[in-house]
Amino acid sequence: MGITAPYQIHHGDNDNVVPRAMDPRLASRLASRGRRHELHVYPGGTHNDVPFSRQMYDRVRSWYRSYGVLAP
Repeated sequence: MGITAPYQIHHGDNDNVVPRAMDPRLASRLASRGRRHELHVYPGGTHNDVPFSRQMYDRVRSWYRSYGVLAP
């Protein structure tokens, strides 16, 4: 696995494009390699809903701020 940066996973629980079973697998692999990560599941969200979710953008901005990428 080549992911070395902190990583966020965002997934709608009604996504029929990417199987949600992949999320815990990726999260587990990141954890086993000591990679910081977060997994967020959006109830009722489809594959096309999550990219437009205000909550998702708030989480991404907060994540970036916590790593000094965005100003507070």
